[in-house]
Amino acid sequence: MRRIKLTTRKASTNVAAILIAVVSLGGAAFLAAQPRSSSPPAADQNSSAAKAGHARALAIRVKPRSRSVSQGGVAQFRIRIRRTSPVTQSGRRPTVKLRILRGLPPGATATFMRKRTRNRISTLTVDTGSAAIGIHRMRIRARSNGKHATALARLTIAPVQSADFQISADSTTPLAPGVSVPVDLTLTNPQTREIAITSLDARVSNVTAPGASPGLPCTVDDFAVIPFSGAYGFEVAAAGTTSLSKLDFPSSEWPQLKMLDRPVNQDGCKDASLTLAYGGTSTVGAP
Repeated sequence: MRRIKLTTRKASTNVAAILIAVVSLGGAAFLAAQPRSSSPPAADQNSSAAKAGHARALAIRVKPRSRSVSQGGVAQFRIRIRRTSPVTQSGRRPTVKLRILRGLPPGATATFMRKRTRNRISTLTVDTGSAAIGIHRMRIRARSNGKHATALARLTIAPVQSADFQISADSTTPLAPGVSVPVDLTLTNPQTREIAITSLDARVSNVTAPGASPGLPCTVDDFAVIPFSGAYGFEVAAAGTTSLSKLDFPSSEWPQLKMLDRPVNQDGCKDASLTLAYGGTSTVGAP
């Protein structure tokens, strides 16, 4: 496998700058060798906020601690639950009840994927609806067996205002028919204020296949990109660079580059080169 040169071009209004990444297919495998960001990951720490007597029995963390969305948008937070309470006689963990204690802005609605749960993870979805623009600090409480813990989550509701940013990608996993490869996107914010990412997209825009022929074709129809499936509203710091992996998105939620396993001979795709185009939109966060 060899390292491939990358080029970039400016995107249209309201769309992020697009990075064109050429990757090489050797036999039935591909390698995308692209530079990684050297910027440190954004801080993403959240105290459990459990009070002294209960800290060892029950604690929760909200990740990320802060979400920013445009007015009317939807934000999601992961809630991680840690407890040391003994299991019940049936061998099951005790139920934890979750609720927003205060700070949910008027006009917004909140839903827990698991409001009563024995699991270690739940998800809080906030639909900002008609809530006011600004920074809202929500306190989330968990209760279990008479113990409780709280954690803070910051929700920034920003006016709808587009902002340019740059996208690059990094993948070193071989590609073969029927195989999907996760693509870790690196995002760079040239703005002087933090931005919230509201969409990401990727597509195979061109295929150059020297081994293709009318009897052994190789086209963009042999490939597909499965979209990013994580929660939008995540932030990129002012003049900062981060990536989906640094933002703690699991690789299963990254865009997935896939070579389709078609019911025809695909030898024409050997030694082919793919052109991948990335794009997206964002809004400027509230001051």
